[in-house]
Amino acid sequence: MKDSSNSESLLPRISRRTFLKLSGAAGAVLALYKAFGGNLLHALEPASAQSSPSQSSIVKIRTAHVNNCDGSCGLLATVYDGNIVKFSPATFNDPDFPPRICLRGLSQIQYEYHPDRLKYPMVQTGGRGSGQWKRISWDEAISLIASKLQSIISKYGSKSIYIAPYTGNLSVLNGLIGSGYRFASVIGASAGDFEGDNEGDSASPAGAVEELGAFDGHELNDLVNSKMIILWGNNLAETDIPDMRFVLDARDNGAKIVYIDPRFTPTAAVVDQWVPLRPGTDGALALSMMNVIINNGLYDSDYVTNYTVAPFLVRQDTMLFLREKDVDGSASEKYMIYDTVSNSVVPYDTPGSIPALTGSYAVNGILTKTAFQMLKELVDNYDPQSASSITGVPADTIISLAQDFASRKPAAIKAGFGGISHWYYGDLTYRALITLSALCGYIGVHGGGVTTYNGALLDAAIDLTDWLTPDGKQYNYIPPLSFADEVFKGNIKAAWFPLDNFINQQGDTNRTIKAIQQLEFVIVTDVFMTPTAQYADIVLPMATQYEKEDLLLGGNFFLQYTPKIVEPLWEAKSDLDIFAAVAQQMGYGSYFSGTPDEYIDLVLSTLPSGTKLADIKANGGVMRLKD
Repeated sequence: MKDSSNSESLLPRISRRTFLKLSGAAGAVLALYKAFGGNLLHALEPASAQSSPSQSSIVKIRTAHVNNCDGSCGLLATVYDGNIVKFSPATFNDPDFPPRICLRGLSQIQYEYHPDRLKYPMVQTGGRGSGQWKRISWDEAISLIASKLQSIISKYGSKSIYIAPYTGNLSVLNGLIGSGYRFASVIGASAGDFEGDNEGDSASPAGAVEELGAFDGHELNDLVNSKMIILWGNNLAETDIPDMRFVLDARDNGAKIVYIDPRFTPTAAVVDQWVPLRPGTDGALALSMMNVIINNGLYDSDYVTNYTVAPFLVRQDTMLFLREKDVDGSASEKYMIYDTVSNSVVPYDTPGSIPALTGSYAVNGILTKTAFQMLKELVDNYDPQSASSITGVPADTIISLAQDFASRKPAAIKAGFGGISHWYYGDLTYRALITLSALCGYIGVHGGGVTTYNGALLDAAIDLTDWLTPDGKQYNYIPPLSFADEVFKGNIKAAWFPLDNFINQQGDTNRTIKAIQQLEFVIVTDVFMTPTAQYADIVLPMATQYEKEDLLLGGNFFLQYTPKIVEPLWEAKSDLDIFAAVAQQMGYGSYFSGTPDEYIDLVLSTLPSGTKLADIKANGGVMRLKD
């Protein structure tokens, strides 16, 4: 039986007259005088007259959209009588990054005051998936979680507890790089990661991490520096409206905009060229473009020689890079090249050497080839005619697309998650896009690069060690895609899913459910009763981003403070408070004794600029990363 206490009505009726007064006074699109969400149509039904608010009771507070849509838009919340009544775009204090908002940002009031929000801690009494819930107190919930986890640790070890990575929030303390990882580290549990293997969307991140070391892309206002932009499987005009303006600005500056997608979408309708292809053949198209570029000498020879592994020699017996120790028996791990000056194999950093980009060379009886030679041999299998039969893209189109990409310098690729990540071997497709860009010298230059995640997670700029792994305590890493396997092997016995609809994110839903059903204990903290929450033993109501203090890193290169704007509704608590309470009960409270401001300053302390939270607050709650 569903617990009716979690379904109570939220919205007292107000008059149409009051609604209009509130809308005018606050500039609000939603008038919620002493009201928490609910059906807005009810707000217009007859009721007794209410007095209109005075301007002095209206407060505007800057925050940011931390939900995982990658936009990271600044939001201005209008608050009346302790309730948010409107969201509008907030300034970034930067003329090159104008205020922006989309319908998702405007509709955050519906999210905040939704009647279906989880309201109280609850335990499932009829077995996982039964939908039979019983309300309990927070004291009961914390004691139950702490005792269950301690029991499992004593029987199976701390690594048998899995803290899943966040996917619904990009903030520091309560999100993607949040307190769940800190909790996992201090108790010695296992956890996923927040970048290279992000659950069902893992192909693109994994490919980027393997190729570049991080899944960090360009801030999208950098597109105005591009002479050509390929939106590769990225329906930006429909799914990322605020950032589409940068693409259109680039076109106004003379850039050519190309869209690669099997479907004719709103983006296809506004670009210069739409290139439809057979679904899942993106890798073949990228390899064929490289074929044209290499065989016609359109690549940037100086760039690939000096900034890529192209001249490094690869052993043909092991397919590993040749190291100096393979040549002279030393312990040196230096990569080797064929020097065209001395006509010999030497370490890559030998002064005065000029590496060969192509060729095969025997070294101590070991056959080697340059990495560039191996790439050339690979792409020779994908001439435009052959690739056309695979992709359905005309050979002439492949040729002209490659020529444009190589000659319109610099050119950028904005790749979507869905078009690439949701295909088997999508990581290799993403690596092909990076290699294509590197061939032309576009990685690491303004107006170039391959970007999926807008901007960066900024973990590349900020050292998170002291926050995520205090006192050198380090959680045990288990890739999210390996979760089910590890459960079936008996290595995971309990799981905690904080704001992570894990079941929906994984590629095989039924297999994931089967794995969760085998666990001894399952915890979910979330804002809503998600499919994953339905299979939990205990669910905890999580405070929204507007009910807790945090800092947003990512989606652009700004540091955005997100203050606590309103009090948590019902009995919701922040992730940090929840993990801190359980840690305290388990004897690890000292690792969660700080305030949100102190932890934010801990994260910021590694910036060379010396930026502190007080500086961000003094600058209106937003500051461009200086480093």
